[in-house]
Amino acid sequence: MEENWLNDEYVRYYNTNYATPSQEYAPYLELLELGPQDALLDLGCGAGEFLTYAAPKVARVHGIDLSPLQISLASEKCSALATPWELTCTSFEKFQAPAQSFTKGFSRKALHHLADPQKLELCLNLGPAFRSGALLYIEDGIFFNFERSQLDDHWEELWADAARYYGESWESKRQDLYNSFRREHPCGLGYWKECLQRGGFQLLKTYPRSSFYGGILARKV
Repeated sequence: MEENWLNDEYVRYYNTNYATPSQEYAPYLELLELGPQDALLDLGCGAGEFLTYAAPKVARVHGIDLSPLQISLASEKCSALATPWELTCTSFEKFQAPAQSFTKGFSRKALHHLADPQKLELCLNLGPAFRSGALLYIEDGIFFNFERSQLDDHWEELWADAARYYGESWESKRQDLYNSFRREHPCGLGYWKECLQRGGFQLLKTYPRSSFYGGILARKV
C-alpha cells in the first residue's frame, strides 16, 4: 500500500478523515516520560502534529514519512519551532540513523502499512539507533486476541467489535476498515513482540482500545 502515500489525493483524504487532533497527544507525553534531554523519533510523522506538540518538551525531534506531501506540511509546522528538528522522506524500513541517536520513539497509525517482513526489517534497523533504556510506543492496528494467520477464523467477532468500537460513525468507516484488515498488514501482538525482541526491545505493557487497535510500549535493552 506504499503507493497510496505517494498519491497526494489519498494523503489529503487521510489528513481530513483520520488525522489526530493535537489535544489527543497529551497522554503520550506522559506515557513516554518525555523530558528536556530526550531525542524523539516519530515514525510516520504525517503533517507533523505530534512532532510540533512534543518538541517543546524535548531536546530535538526527528520525523520520517514516506509521503513528500506530508514532509512538506510537517516542514511548514516545524519551521516555527525553537527545538532543533529534522525530517526525512523515506520508507520506514529503509531509515538509517547513527547509533544511539534516540531516547524515545513514537508511531501512531503508520506501521500497519508494512508487510510482516518489513516490520521485522524496521525493528532490526531501529534497534541500534536507540540508546539502552529508550522507550518506544507504537499505537496501531494490532490483533490482540489472535495472529494474522487466524484472521478468517475470527472474522465475525472482529467485524462485530469494529462496529461497536466506531458506533455511530461505523457506516462511514466500514469500507476503510475492511481495506485495512484485508489489504493492509495489521498483525498480531505475538508477531510484534517477536519483531521488537529481535530488534533489542523488551515489550513492557499493552494498551488495547479494542481487539484490533491499541498501543504497545517497549524498552530498548
